[in-house]
Amino acid sequence: MTMIKQFVAAGFVAAFACLSPAQAQSVYTVDNVSVDATDQTAAAARDIALAAGQKDAAVRLLRRLTPKSHHTLLPELGAERIARLIASMEILSEKRSSTRYLADLSFNFKKENVRRLLQNLNIPFSETISKPVLVLPILEAAGATNLWDEPNPWRDAWRGIDPIDRFVPLIVAGGDLADVATISVEQAVANDLDRIAAIAKRYKVDDVILVHAVLVQDLAAGIPRLTVTVQRIGPTVDSTVIESFAGTSRHAVGELLAESALAIAEGIEEKWKRATRLEFSEKSRLSVQVPLADLHEWIIIRKRLIEVAAVQHIEIREMTRTSTQVVLHHLGDPHALSVALAQRNLSLTKEDDFWIVRRMNKANN
Repeated sequence: MTMIKQFVAAGFVAAFACLSPAQAQSVYTVDNVSVDATDQTAAAARDIALAAGQKDAAVRLLRRLTPKSHHTLLPELGAERIARLIASMEILSEKRSSTRYLADLSFNFKKENVRRLLQNLNIPFSETISKPVLVLPILEAAGATNLWDEPNPWRDAWRGIDPIDRFVPLIVAGGDLADVATISVEQAVANDLDRIAAIAKRYKVDDVILVHAVLVQDLAAGIPRLTVTVQRIGPTVDSTVIESFAGTSRHAVGELLAESALAIAEGIEEKWKRATRLEFSEKSRLSVQVPLADLHEWIIIRKRLIEVAAVQHIEIREMTRTSTQVVLHHLGDPHALSVALAQRNLSLTKEDDFWIVRRMNKANN
């Protein structure tokens, strides 16, 4: 075995060692499952609680992976069917009395079994979690436009969105003095790209979503109305959508803002799941070159490739000290693969008819 082959072999071992089970299965892990049951004995209460916890975790997982538009198609799973999906359970904390059992649980699910279930049901699903996205909530009401000043009930509405089980983690800008100095409300409304890039850098994100809400009172109908311009700005995306919402009463503005923020967040989530859905009917192979500075860089890149759900197999064709030629066996088309790789800080580009994979923001990751 040549020296370079020895390096490669060592690199493979190190790459797998760096990939912990938690990283590989994070999408299929459901945490913070709280159970509380009472029965004639603590043991009986425990059995009831754990069974309820398994069902709750399974429902949460399936709803997490699939678009909301398909949730009504998800089946009611029995205990035996759920048990076949679960790989392991961890009791994070527990309390018990003679008749009551309370616990916080964490479940790891078997990826292949869950995949098979959803495929058999013909329900689309995604396993690609987006990088965090920064949200700047701008509220225009009664002649004033507000981003950072308190109160800002529109920002409060976005802060109130439950982050559990989200595929697109949303960071709501805090509004401290550094934020105020980085971008003003006028600059945000004017889409000042330099200032938007600066606030993105401050929060260490690629994409920023401006949610500019205009609130008016419909005096004739006696209800509030909200028009929201949703603009997503980033290195690879610049999209704008306008949404309209109506409240039930002029005194229920807070409810309108909360419901509108949640609806927009769910829309962002739905769009992401559609863009990253796993197309098992479309299995492809893509020959790519990976430029390398050293062996350590290959270890990092290979680890990240393994973590991408759309990548089924990495076939190494040639490796030198400066590059690796591989064939990626993957699901979906190159565009979908590119989106998935970007979430692991890898870029997929075509240069002179050759596909190239590189690390993104190499200085920061």
